[in-house]
Amino acid sequence: CLQQGGAMLRTAAFDLRKAGHEVSVLLDERLPWSISGAGVSLVSTIQEMHEHFDARARNADVTLVIAPESDGLLVKYLRRLDEIGAYTLNSSVDAAAVSSDKLATFKQLRAAGVPTPHTEMYTGRGWQPTKDYPATDEYVIKPRMGVGCENTAVVGVNTVRELWPQTHDAVIQPRVAGVSASASVMVHDRQIMPLLAGVQHIVEDPAEGGLSLL
Repeated sequence: CLQQGGAMLRTAAFDLRKAGHEVSVLLDERLPWSISGAGVSLVSTIQEMHEHFDARARNADVTLVIAPESDGLLVKYLRRLDEIGAYTLNSSVDAAAVSSDKLATFKQLRAAGVPTPHTEMYTGRGWQPTKDYPATDEYVIKPRMGVGCENTAVVGVNTVRELWPQTHDAVIQPRVAGVSASASVMVHDRQIMPLLAGVQHIVEDPAEGGLSLL
């Protein structure tokens, strides 16, 4: 999560500076990131973050929020930008709320006729697939709201029904073989702008008991 966020921030700052813009960054002081050529302000408390966030967003021409979807954090800050009338480069609050939630995304894509792996809530030990669940030998369990491969694991059919512990607010999907890739779009004012797709490098991480995104 931190590696992804840092890479996104450095790339965005570099591209904006290259386009001739002045870049100001508000950063949690615990994050070990160096943003070359940008004005960086460090904050140490939630109160500081809120105060500086509002002030910076009101005075900026545009704001880009880079935050995890976990616990609704990204949507929270995007909603705050709406409340204070600040313009953002992010997708709209409604679009971010759907894309941050893997179950909501599945339902939205399925309703639109887009092929997507079957997704439902995972309740832990004793879980049984619904009648609509496709037959599979391996399952993927992941947080309903999360980033990258955070707390994600691939498990067999026996493990998923008997051994896997209760997981809070998680979803389960059949594992689909193929190329691991990331596809992104920006959605704002009823306009959709596709971004470049990228190959993801995912490895098993025994230390974490699941998968990691390189």
